[in-house]
Amino acid sequence: MQTKNKIIFNIVFTSVMTTCGYVVTIFLPIPYANGAGYLNFGDIFSIISCVFIGPFSGAFVGIVSGSLADLTLGGVQYIPFTIVGKGLMCLFIGFTYVHFKKYIKLIVILLGELISVFVYFICYWIYFGLGAYMSSLFDLIQALCCSVVGYILILTINKISIFHNHQNNSNG
Repeated sequence: MQTKNKIIFNIVFTSVMTTCGYVVTIFLPIPYANGAGYLNFGDIFSIISCVFIGPFSGAFVGIVSGSLADLTLGGVQYIPFTIVGKGLMCLFIGFTYVHFKKYIKLIVILLGELISVFVYFICYWIYFGLGAYMSSLFDLIQALCCSVVGYILILTINKISIFHNHQNNSNG
């Protein structure tokens, strides 16, 4: 494929994934019981972006969609942690996913999500002290759900042959 078309495809795909991540996060948040944060499914789009167009695009999707959602939903204090957590999560997944066999890839995605959970744990600990444990339990549920759904969608997208023409990374 021509380089120009590949660049355009990557820009459009990144934009669509960022928009989807933001929309899913702001319209489907599930508030935590202790009021510190919310469960959401925006990470699914970051995971897909990491795998199909690379770690930096995935990090862009996670950082922008997550930070804008924090801003929209009144969680401005979470934005610095979102930038670090989503950025590290996506960089880890994007750089390591391609090096493992099929089912190990799900573990790689989950490990990337756990990096984000750890960053948010620090955030909750700073803001809420012992309340961090409760919020982090919900974050673990989110990490598991997003990892499994993201992996299933990656396997499904891999079945669509037209996408293989635009793909940079090894897949599921």
